[in-house]
Amino acid sequence: MSRPTELRRSVISETIRRLRLALGETQQQFAVRLGMSAITIAKYETNKRPSPQALQHLVDVAVAEGRPQEAQILQNAINQIDPASVEAKKRFLLNAAFQEFLEQADAARLRQLERLLSRELNSIALRLKPFWGPNETEAILRAQLSTKHGNHGNADDLFAVTKKAQ
Repeated sequence: MSRPTELRRSVISETIRRLRLALGETQQQFAVRLGMSAITIAKYETNKRPSPQALQHLVDVAVAEGRPQEAQILQNAINQIDPASVEAKKRFLLNAAFQEFLEQADAARLRQLERLLSRELNSIALRLKPFWGPNETEAILRAQLSTKHGNHGNADDLFAVTKKAQ
C-alpha cells in the first residue's frame, strides 16, 4: 500500500507533529518520552484522536518544554470533549468487562456476586428512599429481583419489608 503524498492532518494531529519536531525528536524518541509506542505517535500524527489522558500528557510535555501555543491547542481539544460521550464510553467498557467476567465465572462465584449485588442494591434503595418517591425505589427493588435466578420472592414482598425497615 502506497503512502499518501498529501495528507490533510487535523489541527490536533498537526499540533502533535509540530510539538515533536520542535523538540527535535523522532517518533520513537517522542514515544519513549510519553511512554507510548512509536506506532501510536504515528497514528496521532495521521489523524487518530488521542484519548483525553493522552492529550493531557501531551499538554504537560508542551508546557514543560515551553511550547504554550501547542499546549493551548491541545488543552482546547480536551475542553471540547463532550463529557457525556466520555461517560458513555466508560459505561460501554465497564459493561464489556463485566460481560467478560460473567462469561468466565463459575456458578458459585456468580451466586456470590448475585448475593453481594442484591444486598448493595437493597442498601442503596433504602438510603435513597428519603430523596426519591416510592415509584423510583420500587423500580430499583423490582430490578434487583429481576436479576435473580429462580423464585426468590416478588418485588411487592421486598418492597413491604423495606417499608417496615424504615
